[in-house]
Amino acid sequence: MASKRTLTDFWGTPGPSRKETEQSKNGGDEKRESGAATEGRKLLTAKRKMKPDWFRRFLWLRHDGEKRMFFCNFCIKAGRTNIFTTGRQSDIPKADDFVKHERTGDHKFACSANCSVKNDEMPKAAATAYNAVREAIVATMRSVYFVAKEDMAKAKVKAVVDFCDLQGVKSFAALRQDDRVTYMHSTSTNDFIDCISEVIEKDVIGKMKSAKFYSLELDESTDVSVSQNLMIYIRGVVDGKIESHFLSVSPLSNATSEQLYLDVKDILKEKGLLLSNLISLGTDGASVMTGKRQGLTTRFKKDNPFILSQHCAAHKLALASGQAADCVPYLVKYQALVNDLYKYYHYSPKNQNKLATAQESVGDRKLKYQQVFHTRWLSFYNTVSTICKTFDSLLSALHDDVEHNQNNARVSGLLKNIARFDFIAMSYFLLDVLAVLNTTCLSLQADNLTFSDVSEYICACKRAIDDFKVKKGPHFLKFLESVESENADRAEFEFHSHKIALTSKHRENFAKSSQKFLDCLSDNLASRFDESDDVISASFDILVPSKSPADDGELLEYGIQEIDTLGDFFGTEKVTSEGNTVNPPLCKEKLINEWSVFKYVMWKHRNQNFCEFWEWVLRSHGQSYPNLCTLATICLTCPVTSVNVERGFSRYNIIKTALRNALHTENVNNLLVIKIEGPDIHLFNFDEAFQRWCVKKDRRAFKQTHIEKVKSCIDDSGEAELKYSQEDFDFVVKYVASKFIDNIDTTSGEKSVKPIPV
Repeated sequence: MASKRTLTDFWGTPGPSRKETEQSKNGGDEKRESGAATEGRKLLTAKRKMKPDWFRRFLWLRHDGEKRMFFCNFCIKAGRTNIFTTGRQSDIPKADDFVKHERTGDHKFACSANCSVKNDEMPKAAATAYNAVREAIVATMRSVYFVAKEDMAKAKVKAVVDFCDLQGVKSFAALRQDDRVTYMHSTSTNDFIDCISEVIEKDVIGKMKSAKFYSLELDESTDVSVSQNLMIYIRGVVDGKIESHFLSVSPLSNATSEQLYLDVKDILKEKGLLLSNLISLGTDGASVMTGKRQGLTTRFKKDNPFILSQHCAAHKLALASGQAADCVPYLVKYQALVNDLYKYYHYSPKNQNKLATAQESVGDRKLKYQQVFHTRWLSFYNTVSTICKTFDSLLSALHDDVEHNQNNARVSGLLKNIARFDFIAMSYFLLDVLAVLNTTCLSLQADNLTFSDVSEYICACKRAIDDFKVKKGPHFLKFLESVESENADRAEFEFHSHKIALTSKHRENFAKSSQKFLDCLSDNLASRFDESDDVISASFDILVPSKSPADDGELLEYGIQEIDTLGDFFGTEKVTSEGNTVNPPLCKEKLINEWSVFKYVMWKHRNQNFCEFWEWVLRSHGQSYPNLCTLATICLTCPVTSVNVERGFSRYNIIKTALRNALHTENVNNLLVIKIEGPDIHLFNFDEAFQRWCVKKDRRAFKQTHIEKVKSCIDDSGEAELKYSQEDFDFVVKYVASKFIDNIDTTSGEKSVKPIPV
């Protein structure tokens, strides 16, 4: 049986042993005791001096004459931190200081680590154990990442890991050495999620810090647990391209403008984003956001007068449409009828089954009616489309219900109000009009939209709405063709084999209501998208190549007024509410000079896309036209909608549901970072996440579990305990850990552990 080796046998003997050291101490003491008594008294009174014998006695000792300090070479090499690594003053040297240092745990550890290694069996085993644990942790992180990406509850991580074990995946074996070290608890899962989200967020913040300016899209909402939350998206121009990213979601104590202002400033400070680089805020236009006196944007403009405030274009379109409908009494009644129809079938499985049977019998698609919300009026298009597609089956189902429930006033009233000319005519009319509004709304929800895009979409929408005033839409025209006669005296007509009430009053009601709706809608679009109300945004149109004059002879005067307007706003100093002067982002005089030349360059590319053109300019000619490039960067950075935040809240509600209503907003934030900003699982850098996980705190996976793994790697026969002492095992784990510390990457200012090769 092998004899038990000690720590000294394992690491070799770099210097004098403890016994020799004690003998040298005793010998030195005897010599000093044999000296004259007066010599001792001189040491007490005279100034202390260094003795050459110290450097023979303490082999680790080094003296720096310039700094007049003592250092421990062993501790410095081992990466320790103590007084002999930072420097011990040598003005009054004492041998007792060196003796005390030798007794410290730091120095003992450093001595062992700096010894010449005669047997590398344990370091190899320790490295193997480390890599096995590392592989297991990374595999667990992949499982957590998968669960977060698929909107699954974090409690499902254990089920995923167990399933992988069942399938024969061996990556998790290193975490099965100890029942207490499995990292399947919710706290451990949150730890993994934190590290993963930190890696993703680091990339996002890094991109936004590299951008010259950034803008914010923000909104507040209430979740399923009746908690108010603030969500923020950030947008910037990176390497010539517009990029929008999810920044954060945080709880709100109250939704006042003051609280929103303080919370946003705290978030920007936490992320390391400079307020001076904030150039625009995109909101839904609520008074708490855009109030002229105490609104959120007003408060930020007091800190930085160059900040622009943008009301979401998609939200303005919805408001213009909804308010136009509110001006028409019959449209208000129409919406109420649609909601009554929704409730009649949604809350009664029996009625729903009857409708499905009717749809199947007449050959209609099996569609369900949706509820109409005033705040989301444009979603009304899907409901109107369903009604028009299922008129035949709807009327059949209602007639059947009336025959079998003659005393049911509710269904009788529904049938009476639906089976009439003005309701059916209004449905087909709205189907045409809402199709235009819905298409425009979807266009305004595109990614990386610019001022020029909004102007083009709204202009096209206005012209299409005006066309309906003089020309009937295709669906409404087809409906009129199915009406047999235009005779106003006729009391009814047949539509899909059903008798529909038709009177002159119905015709008049529809004609007045439809015309009034078109007039109000046109007026609302014109007032809400009036370019004269936002001169700065309108002036950015001169940067669009396609809007350059067709004849180059007109370029002489082109854009002079707009450049002057933009130069006045962005090229002159402004003073904050506190009296501080804010330097302008560009020089007006140089901007005018650059424009006088650049407009001829832009004219040659007038057929090129706006974003593609400026991406080329910013990459290739940024130094030639610095002020114009700054102006274009501001234009590209400004958000014209806040639809990203709306999408973010939709994803938020997918994660935090009625069954998961106990989720803290901080956890939802990390899950959203992974869900929205995280790359494909094959592309994510799990090594960096693992490094962050390692340096957060001491991990049990690298303690007892690690030691057991080292033992098994050394000797499969189970005799490792006989070959090495527990002190050896404890030491080798610490030694490997010290090597991890030696490999910490400090170039980025953050600790990161690099794996050690076997």
